[in-house]
Parts: sequence; structure tokens; C-alpha cells
Amino acid sequence: TTTRSKDLTVVVVNSIALSVNLVDKMGTPVPCDYAHRPADPFGQLAWLSGALHAAKSSGRKVIVTGHIAPGGKDGVANWCDDYAEAFGKLLSPYVLSGDVVASLFGDHTRDEARVWGVREGGADGFGLVNPGMTLRRGGAQGAMP
Repeated sequence: TTTRSKDLTVVVVNSIALSVNLVDKMGTPVPCDYAHRPADPFGQLAWLSGALHAAKSSGRKVIVTGHIAPGGKDGVANWCDDYAEAFGKLLSPYVLSGDVVASLFGDHTRDEARVWGVREGGADGFGLVNPGMTLRRGGAQGAMP
């Protein structure tokens, strides 16, 4: 989904399809390999590339948002590695140029700041992760009632 104003574009990524926890309609986990998943689920990385290019060409800043954040928590990745790497490489030039001004995600039970695509000399992106508005795990730290 893309929402535009004169100076800002908000793009929403279907990050469920990129998640390591994706399950099929029977509830069976779907492995993170190309035998089981496409290289670009729903063509959204290609779509995102076009949306970022269009916004930059029009002089608009971009906020990227989605449900499950890239990166990981406690050493466990949220996205399949190939998707996280492709997303980071795609966003990196737009983050470094200041065209992407924020990356906002949800899903977890507490506020987090994440850096992804960390490499010598920098990183591909930075995002803020906010807790969901429903109590998923009774009494979890930061869970919302």
C-alpha cells in the first residue's frame, strides 16, 4: 500500500510473507528457501523499489512501515535471511540520502530500536518497533492491556 501527500509517502510492506514464522493454511511452517518461497513474495520488493524511486523523483520523503520488523531479537532473526538482506540493500541508499526518514514496525511486546544490515562502516537501516495493542502473552513486559 502507498499513501502520498505533497511532501511524504508512506509505504506498507507485507512483512508477514517475509517472516521466518510463516505458516501455510494448514499451520505447517514454511522453510526459508526458494524451494518453498519465491525470491520476491507478491513482487513487493520490486514494488518497494519503484515506490522509493517515485518518491525520490518527486522530492517526497518516505516512511516505511509493516507488521514484523527486519532484524532480530535476542539473536533470533524475524525475517528469512535472503529477504532481510534484499530489503536492507534496497533501503540503504535511500536511508543514507535522507529520503527514507523513518521505518516503523509493530509485533513485539515492548518498544525497541533496531539496526539491521550491520556491516563494517555502517548499516542498511534503523527502525522503531512498537508493541501491539492486544495482550498476546499475559503479563509480558510492555504488553498493552
